[in-house]
Amino acid sequence: HVEGRAPKALARRDAQLLVEDVRPLVAGLLVDFFSLEVHRSQSPIYYVLEQAAGGVLLRASADQRAAPSMLALGDAGLAGQNVSVGNLVEALESLVGRPVLNQTGLYGLYDVDLRWDIHQRDPQKLTAEIERQLGLTLHVAQLELVIVDRATELEVGGN
Repeated sequence: HVEGRAPKALARRDAQLLVEDVRPLVAGLLVDFFSLEVHRSQSPIYYVLEQAAGGVLLRASADQRAAPSMLALGDAGLAGQNVSVGNLVEALESLVGRPVLNQTGLYGLYDVDLRWDIHQRDPQKLTAEIERQLGLTLHVAQLELVIVDRATELEVGGN
């Protein structure tokens, strides 16, 4: 049985910020309880796609029951009808050369027309155009990882 309590100072924090503050505390608790030998490292850089503060500008497809289609990648950018956000994420991964995590909360099918010179490799310009044209933000993220090098076997009590 493992039990831990967060410091009272964290009680009224925003839920997203609270998770970030509590994560190292939980990691420390588990390391101590299970007698783990660990080291810390940074995850590879990835991107997160979210709704922009100004609102989503994607146009919902007229027929939400249609079979999803693929985005076409051309010299003028990305375009397609009846496209899922998952397919948009896959196309963005090919443009940025990194994994993209979909945190938009958007489901359904959309008509996408992102005008972008695909030969332009400046991620800052791409993210600005995604926000301006689609109402979505694409930002860089990286996690701190706790990597377990060795674990000590716990003695099981007779209770």
